[in-house]
Amino acid sequence: MTDDRRRDAQEFAQRRWQGVNADAVLDMLDMLVGTIDQISEDLRARRSRLGLSYLIVADRDLESAAPLVERLSGT
Repeated sequence: MTDDRRRDAQEFAQRRWQGVNADAVLDMLDMLVGTIDQISEDLRARRSRLGLSYLIVADRDLESAAPLVERLSGT
């Protein structure tokens, strides 16, 4: 979770890959970067566009994902 998704996506890309930019990271289906609102919107769009119906969260990320799960449970 971050308030500056573009900056954090770019930093992540630079640490992991050569020639990958923030837009590519934000388009990756297995990457969720942004505020709760941004990530919720991304997941709803992916569900609509691709039919994705569930999300797997690593144990280490459960606590930080709780607000996201709460937000999505109403949709």
